[in-house]
Amino acid sequence: MIKNIDIDKDYSIEEAIDKVINQISKNDSTRIQNCITLPLRDLLKPRNGNKTTPRQQNSFIIYRKDKFPRQPNYSQYSVPNFSKIAADMWNNETNDVKEVFKLVSLYSKKVHSIAFPHYKYCPKKKIQENINVQKNDLLDTLEITPNFMDSYDKNILNKFNTF
Repeated sequence: MIKNIDIDKDYSIEEAIDKVINQISKNDSTRIQNCITLPLRDLLKPRNGNKTTPRQQNSFIIYRKDKFPRQPNYSQYSVPNFSKIAADMWNNETNDVKEVFKLVSLYSKKVHSIAFPHYKYCPKKKIQENINVQKNDLLDTLEITPNFMDSYDKNILNKFNTF
């Protein structure tokens, strides 16, 4: 498996990938190469795009990444649509293929832990938006009733007027 690596040193993603690939056993390397179409380096590399640290890739994400370019006219698919197609493909795969992608996922997680040693997944809580109620909408929903105090005051005045 992978030897311990100094986590106090800052490694780039490319350096982390090199360290992990150099420590993959010949047997694992052969199993992986027989199953994937993209270079292993591309599968181990976390996605980039926004400025936050990417999450670790699981076996299905790596599988989808590997299968996406192999589909004819893959550029016509949106990511959610292709994810559904990939999920069906994943469910029909043999256990051997799934094991290989789980193995790649373990190596990918090692790359992630080397490149981002202090990463901790902290999901953001969804903030429930306040519902803005327009004044007119509120008035439409209220039932118009006579003010209790007005009617009470009139009754008292009537009593005084009778004296």
